[in-house]
Amino acid sequence: MKAIAILFTVLLATACHQPKKVDKPIVKQPKQQVQKLEYWTYGLPNPAYQPNAEAVLSRKWGFVTKSVAGCVVTPGLLDSVALHNKAVDKSLLVKYGKNWNDRYTKELAAEVVRQKKVADILDRDPDLNVKSNQIEKEDGALNYYMWPSKNQKIYEVTVTGWKMVKEKSVNIPYGTYEVDLNNSSTRLKSDKVTKL
Repeated sequence: MKAIAILFTVLLATACHQPKKVDKPIVKQPKQQVQKLEYWTYGLPNPAYQPNAEAVLSRKWGFVTKSVAGCVVTPGLLDSVALHNKAVDKSLLVKYGKNWNDRYTKELAAEVVRQKKVADILDRDPDLNVKSNQIEKEDGALNYYMWPSKNQKIYEVTVTGWKMVKEKSVNIPYGTYEVDLNNSSTRLKSDKVTKL
């Protein structure tokens, strides 16, 4: 019962937001195709940094969260989500053991904290501060797409900005930065965006 309550809390916390797809939904295997595991969610939007943190953890844990509805749901949808997630939970229970959800939730919270620190360091970078101020004057904002190194102390961050141009949302690439959490430093690795 405790695992179901924790899972329900995670589902509510990750709902309403359609996370950007990190991996292709179908992974090719020799002579067969395996469907990527998805936890379906609905409800309130994700807190800041959580969608990117979920994308990072999806590589390790082998499943993604996918919003299937907003805050208004039908009994049929609730049943479908519960049935679908029960099957996913069984797969993850076999793969990771009894307390997998507790470990996942703890890792997700830690990744969100690290990504917040990375964003705070980037926000203090003088060059990015200038770009941020320029784009905010045009009602836009900077976006950070973060991927940790294996030791989780160095992050590679693709920085883009978005703004409205002729009533259309436009993404502007600013480059790839390396952020070191050990010494709170940034370094421009490339002024071209190579991958989002």
